[in-house]
Amino acid sequence: MAADAGAETSHASELTREETDQQERSKERLFPVEPKRKGSYKAMLAGSFKEVEMEELLPADEDGFPSEVSNPEDDADDPYCPTILLSSSDKKRIYQRWKDTLIVKLLGKKVGYRFLYRTLMNQWRPKEEIAMADMGIDFYLFQFNNEYDFSRVLYDRPWIVADHVLVVRKSQPRFDPDEAVIDRVVV
Repeated sequence: MAADAGAETSHASELTREETDQQERSKERLFPVEPKRKGSYKAMLAGSFKEVEMEELLPADEDGFPSEVSNPEDDADDPYCPTILLSSSDKKRIYQRWKDTLIVKLLGKKVGYRFLYRTLMNQWRPKEEIAMADMGIDFYLFQFNNEYDFSRVLYDRPWIVADHVLVVRKSQPRFDPDEAVIDRVVV
């Protein structure tokens, strides 16, 4: 019986070693964990790509649209970077879709997406549906299907949500919420 007790003890210690080994292995990371990034979800998806660099390559014309076609030689060294050439007319056609779009931000308060959308739809009472997208860092994009609704929201100010001012501005190509600075508000 004493031998049986010793066998049970060694078996119990083997399980403990096995469990300990398993616990140690479960603590190991197969993939390195990156620290949390500050900024928007869009910026996180874009990684190290900076739109500011694109602005240097494609300066804007008088309408705020990029005017030059990018140079395919710039990315010739990178085999993983596809090159898509667009003419000025193609770019204007693409940006034209965003002509009746506003960027908004609620100053001093964070609210949920649905709350903001419902509140603004009740205040604005648009004739046609308005699409909304979260740009990150509490900036939202509103795309209008009706020019009257667009003008009324842009010029009939101020808009107040939960006792805070809503900043409204026309959208512009390559707007980056991380770089945006609100230095004045018309009230």
